[in-house]
Amino acid sequence: MNQKIDPTYFVFLIVLLILAIKYFAVASPFSFHSYFPVVLPLIVFIIVITLFLLKRPKSIKSILSFDDEKYFIVKTDSSELIIGGVLISPEESSELSSIKADDYYRRVQSFISGILKSGVSLTCVTHVSPGGAFEDSAHLTQLLIVSRKIGREGINEAMKMLETDIEKIKSVYNTAFPELKIVRLSGEKLVKYLNRILIEKSVLEKSKVGCSANLLVPHIPNYTSPLPSNSYIENGREKETIYLGSIIFSGSKISPLRLKVGMFEKHVAIYGSTGSGKTTTAKHIVRELARLGYSFMILDWHNEYRHLAEELNGRILGLGSFALDIINPIESDNISEHVAIVTDIFDQIYNFTPSQSYMFREVLLQTLTENTLGIKAYDPLVSFIDTLEKWSIKSFYENETKFALLRRLRPLVTGQNREIFCNRDKLISIKDVLEGITVFELGDIIEVDMRKLTSLFILALLYEFRLKNRSEKCHFIVLEEAHNMLPYRRRDSPLTIAEKLFLEMRKFNESLILVSQFPSQISPEIVKSTGLKISHRICEGEESRILMDIMGLPQEGYDLLKRLPPGYGFLTAEGIPKPILLSIDFNGKRASASQNA
Repeated sequence: MNQKIDPTYFVFLIVLLILAIKYFAVASPFSFHSYFPVVLPLIVFIIVITLFLLKRPKSIKSILSFDDEKYFIVKTDSSELIIGGVLISPEESSELSSIKADDYYRRVQSFISGILKSGVSLTCVTHVSPGGAFEDSAHLTQLLIVSRKIGREGINEAMKMLETDIEKIKSVYNTAFPELKIVRLSGEKLVKYLNRILIEKSVLEKSKVGCSANLLVPHIPNYTSPLPSNSYIENGREKETIYLGSIIFSGSKISPLRLKVGMFEKHVAIYGSTGSGKTTTAKHIVRELARLGYSFMILDWHNEYRHLAEELNGRILGLGSFALDIINPIESDNISEHVAIVTDIFDQIYNFTPSQSYMFREVLLQTLTENTLGIKAYDPLVSFIDTLEKWSIKSFYENETKFALLRRLRPLVTGQNREIFCNRDKLISIKDVLEGITVFELGDIIEVDMRKLTSLFILALLYEFRLKNRSEKCHFIVLEEAHNMLPYRRRDSPLTIAEKLFLEMRKFNESLILVSQFPSQISPEIVKSTGLKISHRICEGEESRILMDIMGLPQEGYDLLKRLPPGYGFLTAEGIPKPILLSIDFNGKRASASQNA
């Protein structure tokens, strides 16, 4: 916090200058050299006195405790400050209780500098003690002291602002340094730590606290002094984390944001209006996952991931280069379960009536039974439709049901759809799809229902494969336009097959990254089940209100959500107490800082 200069200093300086000018005015201009020995010391004296007075710290009047000693009020000659603090140290149970000093110092510098630029008055004192002989590590304890000037609004308003500053800092710190423990200081503990960095001990006689204390003058060194080290070794934890971008605090970037991969394994949801950066965020996450050696599959509804797949040497499967057998249980040994899954998928797409679902299930079961008995058809879907056409009818109502099904199923074996569901030469192997990077380009499929059907059957095949072949390492699936597969439903309605697959996938080390415009378009059960949520700009008021509830955004977050620049967003996840405003790193370049977030 900048010190205010006492007006007395200026009065004193002006008086000295007036005396000097008057002295020279009465002197003869032709005899200046005779006065030079007197003039030079006088000028030096004025400069020294001026510098001394300008640098002189504030004089402390008293220190008072406030609000059960959670805060302290410091009175100086010209102002009043309210002060609070937190203590930061490694978690006792953490394996990272010993952190490389160089690495920590490097990371915390940008964090503290960013907070100061945002206008928060902060003092940061880091105590580094040796971690052992011949070890390039150190034990760390850090003290963060925040202060606010008490203005015309009074103590209570200053206290609210100070509390907001502290809570924001704690939240951001928890994310930037999850291995550290943050403890709020109050009472004697706060005074104890203040005593290490404050000045003017004579004020103790006037203070109204029961132990030693000095006045805090918030500051940070304006130079960089690297910690001593024989060599620098890259922090290994960075290799195990996803780098997203920068944490934003009061409009400034204060720290890189890295999250453990485990936070992405509990399903991810990315929301945002068109042009807000949600797809680019998904691409960045995928790029980071590939860097860490993870495999993933992308259901690309608008053919936007081709360049990324080529960059990462991935496999691209577009219309005509892959086909699906949606009848036979290729990856499943349980025919009954397979029949139930296939029926539920068609039911979700076509909204079958109960009688249509029953007939569909019976016809499918007979088709698969015939295949089991050796009566195999070259084209299972065509065989299934033929069986349906020959299905015996006992009533007019059954006849209506039968022809309603045929009207929906016959288009699957004609035109563009035939390439997807009847091309035996292009059948995909799910095992191959799960290895490395695979992008399904679905943008060339004209009918939206066919894109939905294709997407759901790919997920179903993957699910059936995982029932028999569990993976030890997490595999990721990106679902663009996720609301088409996981649409909103009433809470009293039964789960759709897509929801069931989504909720089951985590058991088999499959993590889904959902990308959609609005949370209201997605099933509430799915929204609730995503462990990590990122929301970019959403202009619609009602959608912003929904996100306030989902992500726990305060009112100012709600207002900001509607005007975020592209690439900026709020993040919340398990283990992060409050939403974080961040700027996503787009292809190695962070979102422009020139835009006011």
